[in-house]
Amino acid sequence: MNPDEKDYYQKLRQKVREWSGKNENQDHPYAKWILLAPDFFHLLVRLVADPDVPLDKKAKFGAVLIYFISPVDILSELLLGTPGFIDDVVLSAYVLNTFINDIDPSIIRKHWAGDGDVLGVVKKVIASSDQLLGSGLFRRVKRFLNRK
Repeated sequence: MNPDEKDYYQKLRQKVREWSGKNENQDHPYAKWILLAPDFFHLLVRLVADPDVPLDKKAKFGAVLIYFISPVDILSELLLGTPGFIDDVVLSAYVLNTFINDIDPSIIRKHWAGDGDVLGVVKKVIASSDQLLGSGLFRRVKRFLNRK
């Protein structure tokens, strides 16, 4: 792909990969999870634009995208640097997981730009979410998202 043709999300993905590839970050315990942030962001953008995704699902995906770029969330990235993307990854995986059974998995897979099978990746993030965020914070996030 020509570098000029890369969209913003692919550029973000490259930045995170470069961060991960630096010598001091190779052993970072969250590097493999942080690498998912641009992939999930890209996936959510594509799902919001997909006409086959129901409107109510698009609304939740859009809310996660707003969180990704909100000033509240940007503060964690400013303070922590690239590791500040962990909460974005967990939130994205949680919202995607809640819809995997409702949306044809082929719709989600066709928009996945990351490595591996997106459904397996989401399940791994969810299984590790307590470790990544701490169980108390993850429980609060789930309660907030499950409110009607």
